[in-house]
Amino acid sequence: MPSAQEIVQSFEELRTIPHIALRVCQLISHEETTIRQIEETIQLDPVLVSRILRMVNSAYYGLRKPIASLPKAIIFLGLKNLRNLVVIDALRGVFLREQSNGTFSRKQLWIHCTAVGVCARMIARRLLGRTGEDTFLAGILHDIGLIVEDQTHEALFREVIERYRAGTGLLIEYEQELLGTDHCAVGEALAARWGFPEAVQQAILHHHTAIEHEAELQQMPAVLQIAHHIANTAGYQAFSEKTDPPLGIIVDHIQQQAVEYQALTEAFCKEMEKAARLYEDEGI
Repeated sequence: MPSAQEIVQSFEELRTIPHIALRVCQLISHEETTIRQIEETIQLDPVLVSRILRMVNSAYYGLRKPIASLPKAIIFLGLKNLRNLVVIDALRGVFLREQSNGTFSRKQLWIHCTAVGVCARMIARRLLGRTGEDTFLAGILHDIGLIVEDQTHEALFREVIERYRAGTGLLIEYEQELLGTDHCAVGEALAARWGFPEAVQQAILHHHTAIEHEAELQQMPAVLQIAHHIANTAGYQAFSEKTDPPLGIIVDHIQQQAVEYQALTEAFCKEMEKAARLYEDEGI
């Protein structure tokens, strides 16, 4: 059976993700990179320049005066937010490219991933006092391994989903049985290849790992699991027919802070309505 790294290598050989987008993400991950280097790299792809400007000037950001130049857009966004928009732009085309085999809906999975990212960032900001941009990235990418598996091992992946829907086990259990790995490990390997922060890699790897202590609830993997549960409850499931049950410690934690999470959930639903065009519309 192939390793997670071998599956990622096969995925990269398909050239699914634009090279310039990957290069921009890698540059941003290095502290010595200059704004000028990032700007020059983005300018190699005029379509990406146009999309960044359209996203910055979208209703989501609500600017009174439009931003007309890439340098100003970069300064306005900040590097981590820019990185996240580049990732969104690159992945949106992959997720929204529906498969004809009827295994699952890539669009539904993309909406689920963006919902988890948005909710995770809100938890980081509102409840943990963090900026949340790395947490958002981890949320956006947490299920990217499913797309990689579908792209590289379509027949086996289809069987994984069929068994998952018909059975009582967890998704990762069927993945490990048929593929020898799971989307958590594949996603972590891909995030490492793309040069994303170690914390993001580990959050992707452990977003289905059991949580044993309350102290872990403030760490990024647990934040993803909390966001995952809230997103699912709000109707943003990855699969319509079935979803893995949340850990008991996650449910207890939310119940213990019911007032805070009720307010956060209401704000999250409004944020998803506001962000829908930014995350879902290919034509933006």
